[in-house]
Amino acid sequence: MGTEGLVAQLGKQSAALEAWLSSHEWKADAVNAAVQSGSNSGGMDVNKVIVPADDLSRQALAAQAEDLAVEDCLLVLEKGMLQGKIEPDVYLKQVRLLCRKQFLARALGLKVAQAQRQQPQQRVSGQQGPAFTL
Repeated sequence: MGTEGLVAQLGKQSAALEAWLSSHEWKADAVNAAVQSGSNSGGMDVNKVIVPADDLSRQALAAQAEDLAVEDCLLVLEKGMLQGKIEPDVYLKQVRLLCRKQFLARALGLKVAQAQRQQPQQRVSGQQGPAFTL
């Protein structure tokens, strides 16, 4: 492929990126407006503004969200126990359950990340890879 072919290919890619940007720019504007106003007054569901590109990305996002949610729960439980609002035996039982849940979420996240690294060509071309469960 000569120089003209590369220039033509870059021109096509640039046009495709410009088209994508113009069709998705409203999302960035909507998020910026919601953040600056400090509320969700526009009726926009912020969970639908950013959508995972494929099943693996969706699973990675869900696993990360679950991991961080469990981490928040663990911190609240610890604070409750230190303040004397939760008995130590109840605290330990809940921590054990939550840590198991967190372990599974992290294991799933690692499995998905490994699959994403092994299949970069499929994700770039828009094909969806396999979804994983533990």
